[in-house]
Amino acid sequence: MIQIMINFSQMVDIHSLGPYMDEANRVTAQFHNETDRGAAMVAMAYLDEILARFLKANLVDSECTRRLLSYPAGLSSASAKCDLAYAMGLIAANVYEDVSTLRKIRNKFAHAHERLSFKDPQIANVCKRDRK
Repeated sequence: MIQIMINFSQMVDIHSLGPYMDEANRVTAQFHNETDRGAAMVAMAYLDEILARFLKANLVDSECTRRLLSYPAGLSSASAKCDLAYAMGLIAANVYEDVSTLRKIRNKFAHAHERLSFKDPQIANVCKRDRK
């Protein structure tokens, strides 16, 4: 997640990210107390919230925008938010790919019936495959 934030920060004025970076540091500090599954879930939930904030800041401030970004509307999923942010040119390709990879990892953890870690092949392979 830190790498995703670094990639994101290279696209915008770093000084404007101060509060977000402080928040990101607080969120990532929690990872040390989480299982791998918990860390992936928290990271993606946080990035989903950041994407929603970023989109809200770049869309018309209206009830329509709030509805579109709220469940169960079309832009409520992290995938849809990420796709739209990329399509609008709000995030770079490397950020898009990083968030997409984390989303896939989060989904592997979320839908696994057994305990997994980042060392398990099905998780590690997503990281390797998406880093090529």
